[in-house]
Amino acid sequence: MSDSPRDAAASSREPEGGRAGTRSFLADFGLAKSVATGSRLTRTGQALGTPAYMSPEQARGEVRALTPATDVWSLGCVLYEMLAGRPPFVGDTPAAMIGGVLAREPARLRASRPDAPRGLERVVRVALAKRVSHRVPDAASLRADLERVLRGERPAARLRGAARGWILLVVAAAVAAASAGALLRTREGSAGAATETAPRDSEAERLAARASRLRTADPGEAASLLAEALAREPNRHGWRLERGVLLWAAGDGPGARDEWGRIPATVAEGAAAGLYAGLEDFFGAVEESRPLAPAMTRLAAVAAGDGREARLARATLALCRADWTTARNELRDDRGWEGALLRGFVECHDPAGDLTAAEKELETALAEGVPMALTHAERGNARRGLEDLRGAIEEYDKSLRIRPGYAVALANRGDARLELGAVEAALADYEEALRLRPAFPGALKGRGNVRRGKGDFRGALEDYDAALRISPDYVDALSDRASARRHLGDLDGALADLQRALRLRPDSPEALNNRGSTYFQAGDAASALRDFDASLRLKPGVAAVIMNRGNARHALGDIPGALADYDAAIGLKPGVPTAHLNRGMTRRDSGDLAGAIADYGEALRLRPDYAEALVSRGNALAAAGEPARALRDYESAVRVRPDLPEARANLGMAQRAVGRWREAAAELREFLRLAPSHPQADPIREILAECEARLRNDGPEGR
Repeated sequence: MSDSPRDAAASSREPEGGRAGTRSFLADFGLAKSVATGSRLTRTGQALGTPAYMSPEQARGEVRALTPATDVWSLGCVLYEMLAGRPPFVGDTPAAMIGGVLAREPARLRASRPDAPRGLERVVRVALAKRVSHRVPDAASLRADLERVLRGERPAARLRGAARGWILLVVAAAVAAASAGALLRTREGSAGAATETAPRDSEAERLAARASRLRTADPGEAASLLAEALAREPNRHGWRLERGVLLWAAGDGPGARDEWGRIPATVAEGAAAGLYAGLEDFFGAVEESRPLAPAMTRLAAVAAGDGREARLARATLALCRADWTTARNELRDDRGWEGALLRGFVECHDPAGDLTAAEKELETALAEGVPMALTHAERGNARRGLEDLRGAIEEYDKSLRIRPGYAVALANRGDARLELGAVEAALADYEEALRLRPAFPGALKGRGNVRRGKGDFRGALEDYDAALRISPDYVDALSDRASARRHLGDLDGALADLQRALRLRPDSPEALNNRGSTYFQAGDAASALRDFDASLRLKPGVAAVIMNRGNARHALGDIPGALADYDAAIGLKPGVPTAHLNRGMTRRDSGDLAGAIADYGEALRLRPDYAEALVSRGNALAAAGEPARALRDYESAVRVRPDLPEARANLGMAQRAVGRWREAAAELREFLRLAPSHPQADPIREILAECEARLRNDGPEGR
């Protein structure tokens, strides 16, 4: 068989002196069959080919199944052997080799060649897929993927294209071999010149191979092994680039930047080193609320060049300016893990982003690259936004296993735990984050939320104030501080915080909802309704906001609209007792006492100590002519919430109705002590005076 493409092409011509109408085609390395007649040189069912390079379909004797994808397998074997120094399947006998082809997967290529690009490993892995349909269809597609890897792009891997002529296989094999060799030489070059690959059995190679095996399980240990390898072979810039990524993954940003800084700008890895340093600067600035200027300076130097690194640098510069559209355009066609990470960040942080897309992009970044603490934390944020709180906590846990002192992941896990109701676990996360970073606005805000939830509104204000001193434009802290101020009756202060938050972020659905709640508390139901509507346009389907809108509609007399909102909120989150309480109140106002009593009962089933629901059910029962049951509900409400003025007042009124003047007077006095300025305080004083007069008239024996 000829070795050159020119001679291979000549072999397809009509052979002189050959049988008329017969042409010869190159069908395999060392084997041939007649395409015109279908005659075979072996018996039906006998395997055709050299065992070390034989595809599974050849090994099974499926001659009719042979296609150009069969030769893709053989080319994959050749590429694997060129890179790893041995065939993908070895055995002492042909039968043992064929058994490996049929039943085993080859060892990961980067276990032998950790300096081989991940894209190249992917190309070879797809070429060696057991099923024909899982390979690229022909050698031309294989060559195109190799050329993509050579340009620093992600391979298509499963690109489907028209079958090419058999002659092209030999041409593509030569191109593939040359491309693979050139790719590795480029990766290993020093100051722009190629260097010889170190012997595969050297101590440095052994350490690098161990690092490759550990990179997903233990990035920190993998980085330590590569440090030992680099001490022996300091010019292996591919290893140095990888070690920087591993250190970044484990949270050692300064160590990562030091490694990348040792890579000369003139070598192939120089642009990637500059990009990674800029990315580490960018994400660190975002997480630690520090200026973006250093990251932008570093990224601008990379963006001035050409190629993939420049595109990614331009995308990250756009993110520094919150220019989501430009970032998306620059990232659209990138197929590397870095592009997937940045696309996930865009969808997570753009207020109009697609969190489902973010979660998938971040999953791709983790599958294709190093398992970074940062990537797991961002994926946790995406899952939390999708209300998959347990899934979010799982991602934060993974992030913290990689980087135990990661304050951002701790604070974010605290947020997810708080939303799940695990208040003490959330508080522990915030406290640990603040121990690691005492001036961490996110953890201060989170601890403020815990304090607010416990009724310590002044303690919450202290935390929000501290967070805003560090980060004055922290929109979420402004919005949460407004909630604390609202509970303390400082409605003007709450509205001032929310107006500022909405100037900074006009499209914040949370701030709009919060301002609506503040307007509602101030008695301006119409303004509240406008804010709730605006919040739901930006972020539809949020049960709490839908319920708030129902409250506003009820206050404005729109009973059907309010009931529709409560129905929708309960459909989204049936386990929220407040929604059942509010729907019950609206049903009662519409005259549906039975429906109201049923809703109050469901609220109490979900939360047996819900004093407000006990009082409301007592009122409905009293209106339905069941005073004895109403009295029991009021008594239960006072037991679980002795400080609830409404419970005291209603219990006193119920006792008065059955002639228990002494008990009634005691409850009404307690109501006035708890709420002397309550809107109903004056009528209650008149009723108390009546009870006391009865007691005086009845004498010591009076009830």
